Amino acid sequence: MRDFHLGVRDRLRGAVQLLGLGCLLILYTARVAAADSCQGLVIDSVLLSGCQNTKCEQQQYYTKFIRLTDIEVKKTLYSKALIESIVKRFIKTGFFREVKVRCQRRDGHARVTFDVVGNSFIRKVTIKGDYHFFKSEIQKSIFLRPGKVFNYPGKEAALALERQKGTLLRKYVREGFYDTKLRYEVKRIQQYQLELIVTIDKGKKLKIAKVNVRFDKEKPEFEPRKLMRVMKLSEGATYTGRKRQQARKNLLKHFRIHGYAGVRVEIKWILARRQLDVEISTQNARRYEIVFRGNRSVDSEVLRALLPFGESGVFTETEAGFGVDAIRRHYETKGFLFADVRLSVRKNRIEYDIVENRRVEVRHIRFVGNRRLTREKLLGVMQTKEWDFFDDGGFLQVEQVMQDLARLRQLYQQQGFHRFKFKLTGGKILSRKLTNRRDGPCLIVFGRERDRHCTRFIYTYTYRERGFQIVLGEDATALDLRIELEEGTQSTVSAISVVGKREIKTAEITKKLPIGAGKPISYSLLLETYNRVVSLYQSKGYHQVKVEMLCRAPKMPEQKCNPKNTTAVKVMLRIKVTEGPRLQLGEIFLHGNLSTVDNILMRDFPKPGAPFDQQKIEEGKKKLRDLGIFRQVQTEYIGIDETPPRKRVAMVISVEEDSSQFLEFSIGFQTFNRTSNAQFGNLKFPAGLSSSFTQGVTHTDETIHGFGKQLNLDIPDLLIVGRVEYINKNLFGRAWELRIPLELGMSMTSEIPRLASGKVTWINTRFFDTDLNLRVTALTTYDRASEVFDQLVIGGEVELSKELYRGLVLSVLVEVQGIKIRKPTQKEYQGFQPQTSLTPTLTFNRLDNPIHPTSGYWLSGSVSYLLANGDNFAKWSLEAKFVFSLRKKYIFAFYFRYADGKSFSSKLLPITERFKLGGGRNVRGFGDDAIGQYSSTGRLINPDPDRIGGDTVLNGSFEFRLPIVQKIGIWAAVFADFGGLADSLAKYTRSSIRGSVGFGLRYLVGNQIPIRFDYAFILDRRCLSVTAEPLGAVTWSCNRREPVGNYHIQILYSF
Repeated sequence: MRDFHLGVRDRLRGAVQLLGLGCLLILYTARVAAADSCQGLVIDSVLLSGCQNTKCEQQQYYTKFIRLTDIEVKKTLYSKALIESIVKRFIKTGFFREVKVRCQRRDGHARVTFDVVGNSFIRKVTIKGDYHFFKSEIQKSIFLRPGKVFNYPGKEAALALERQKGTLLRKYVREGFYDTKLRYEVKRIQQYQLELIVTIDKGKKLKIAKVNVRFDKEKPEFEPRKLMRVMKLSEGATYTGRKRQQARKNLLKHFRIHGYAGVRVEIKWILARRQLDVEISTQNARRYEIVFRGNRSVDSEVLRALLPFGESGVFTETEAGFGVDAIRRHYETKGFLFADVRLSVRKNRIEYDIVENRRVEVRHIRFVGNRRLTREKLLGVMQTKEWDFFDDGGFLQVEQVMQDLARLRQLYQQQGFHRFKFKLTGGKILSRKLTNRRDGPCLIVFGRERDRHCTRFIYTYTYRERGFQIVLGEDATALDLRIELEEGTQSTVSAISVVGKREIKTAEITKKLPIGAGKPISYSLLLETYNRVVSLYQSKGYHQVKVEMLCRAPKMPEQKCNPKNTTAVKVMLRIKVTEGPRLQLGEIFLHGNLSTVDNILMRDFPKPGAPFDQQKIEEGKKKLRDLGIFRQVQTEYIGIDETPPRKRVAMVISVEEDSSQFLEFSIGFQTFNRTSNAQFGNLKFPAGLSSSFTQGVTHTDETIHGFGKQLNLDIPDLLIVGRVEYINKNLFGRAWELRIPLELGMSMTSEIPRLASGKVTWINTRFFDTDLNLRVTALTTYDRASEVFDQLVIGGEVELSKELYRGLVLSVLVEVQGIKIRKPTQKEYQGFQPQTSLTPTLTFNRLDNPIHPTSGYWLSGSVSYLLANGDNFAKWSLEAKFVFSLRKKYIFAFYFRYADGKSFSSKLLPITERFKLGGGRNVRGFGDDAIGQYSSTGRLINPDPDRIGGDTVLNGSFEFRLPIVQKIGIWAAVFADFGGLADSLAKYTRSSIRGSVGFGLRYLVGNQIPIRFDYAFILDRRCLSVTAEPLGAVTWSCNRREPVGNYHIQILYSF
């Protein structure tokens, strides 16, 4: 009975399966029949269905998708190939995951409907939990970013989540977190928009509690502490498996380069005790003694690290011979070209005997036989350089010279010298031999006595078809590099013609080519010519252009150009062009701009209907990247890969928006000393703190030396400035920048703020879609620190600038301000004084770094027209900065400024516009704005505290910077400053110029941003206060002199 029921069940299951297959067959047949029923019919309508919450819901995009079909209603015939190409185009736009086609017969015509299913996109990524890192750092490791296609749920989405999880977990593992837990949650904001929520529990960080190093010998050669430095692991450090593996590798290399063959190293991690057990076994290892002799200029440990034993662990004579070559090459890089290294291998001893000889520099590189190409052009392709006091290099390396000779050969062949050769040639092995000798000082080699007078040498080096000579100088420290060559005859173009062109004239083609009648010809120049012709036609929309390069020479028929038929002395060139169809730019689709408006993405690209020019498209992509609001900018073309290609190539611009809103916090400090003339009060460090510091110094002297002297330290006040700034780099989605910084500065001498300011700045880097940069700023400032007088400023600025050339910027600044000041002799503020200025400025900046320059120059000139205090004024200034480095290590910096001003009614410039000198910003050693105007006798011309600064200023600086510990950014500096003030150039005297010299330390944050401590000495200390004598008096008494100097602590360089 049971068998009977099983049989019935099997029959029923088979019947159901057969019925299902029949239904599927019927549906498929009906679909095919429906499609076949439309085949060949005229299409009278095209519709898109399913556009709700997708891109085609917008009317402009709906129209673009209809145009993308290339269906002309009541003209185009329905075909399977056409429908398939349209479906591929829709999918390629990136907006749809699925496209189905329905076709209905109606009155002998076909009605086509495309049913689309949109892709889901990530709209927002939220990071939650205890994640240890900054959010910005985690976001760099997340590739599922806003704008990415993410069809969740689905197989591909699940795989993407697993890959994302693995990426983040590896990041945490590298930092020592082994029990990190990640959880993903996907929320649907709209039908096709998702929010990805990443919840992170970093867990506990694995730190090494103890490192236990054990040996199988009672008295190991190396101390455990030294081995821990070799491993780069210490107690308290973070543990990772990668660090453990690297530590084992470091230990093996360390023992091998010290002669241990067969050493065994095991490192075990005991999780329960957070302990590393390092077991080193040298019991069965064979010990080789590695000895270096004669290495006076290079440390033995440096040479030991060059040996191949550390990687191979093999101690054969052949392996040791590789070390000879490595040592010799290292000496060559240090200038010891004639260093000689000999190897001696005994039973358990490997000896490297080194005779360094003198260090020699390349004094001159001489070419013999170069008639057509200049020496400068030949030197331009060589890496070997002549010795230069101001630069690195100047040492000869044989292998590098051989590579330079290969570059010289390539240069000549590119210029059509196919018969070029070097006069000196050799065999398959690099050889060196003495070819000539003349009287001169002795070169020390094996077998010659050190102090004996011998001859100077000319060495010849050859390898295959290359060779050169070295002539040792008379002082045995400089050499001449001599390269003899034969250029041979040059291949040139006897005639050139272009055939097959229709749209582009021959003159337009030939003027862009690197070759022409009478010019050199080579295969590399022909390839460049080919690429330029193709690029020219593609810029006009001819992307299917075909170009043939045909060459003909005497006794040679015309054929396609190749490396052989271009070597004739005279070559006739014919360029055959087949243009093909002209392509235009069609529909443009935008993808990923969640916040940015469409116009910002499209404004720099060619418009639909223009020739399809990929070069202009690349320029548009570069301008988009330069906005700084996109992580990624990509383009994809639709229809160009079809056969035949679509005449209107559609383009998809895909962007990935970067974070655009920030809140930045910073704190800075600087010394300030508001000292000017004798009547101005000093603002110094608080007496209590200064006294405590003084007593501490005195007590130290008493403890060390047995006596102590009370010091009256004159310490400038310290200004501490806190800053918070809101930044929006994509305001309203239009790539506008909004900055709102707020600053508050406090000092040690005042309970109320010394400095308070607020600004609102709007920046449009593409004003009216041009390259003009517009900046509009509203500001208010309360300042009792940076100027001798207190001031309250309320106003605004408008600046328009444009880069005319690389580094050359023209700007026009308009300022409108209301200024309220309180002079040093006043207790109350004056009323608000309106002030308006117009300042055009031309700046040429060719510094290699704006913050920490090492080379280049900076030039600036400006003219200002001011309206203030009911009068008109003019100001102008010229500034220059020059920086160069010695051997890319020692930096020399120079600065000079001349500025002047004039009133149209014989008045002085307003006090807020007068030029001032003194302090950490220009002439160091003086108090802030402390330099006045002086007579020929050195006395202050006008001690009136209201007469601050001058209408004319001359000042400059020199600074020499050198690294002390360059790896961590500690530098030293010595400097000299000078400057003088007057009411006009005619009133300058020798006594008008004040000067100072000093030294300082700099700490470069991130090896870029300098925090500097400077101390400067005033060169000619003068009186701050004198007895009341007439200005022209010959004798006068000094009541108080200027200080010896001042120190300054500030961020950034003074110039």
